[in-house]
Amino acid sequence: MQEAAVYGGEAGTPYDPCYHQACDTFANNNDQGLGEMADAVAHGVYTLAKTTAQLTNGVSVKKTAAKQVTSGRKAKARAAKRAAIVRR
Repeated sequence: MQEAAVYGGEAGTPYDPCYHQACDTFANNNDQGLGEMADAVAHGVYTLAKTTAQLTNGVSVKKTAAKQVTSGRKAKARAAKRAAIVRR
């Protein structure tokens, strides 16, 4: 009953009686809900495009990538030195 008071509808009946039925088409789409969810997705994309600091605990993605490239180059150089020593 509390759910019906908050979200509408009637207790004990489905919100959408056409859910996964033949009558489930875009004709009975909730345009307001679709608009709200589209806005939420747009906000998330915009926020992530501005910064990923919250996802990386403040560590710069560019700095992390640069360290990985540098460490990869150093590892290749060490491997090449070892290979040269082994060949002697």
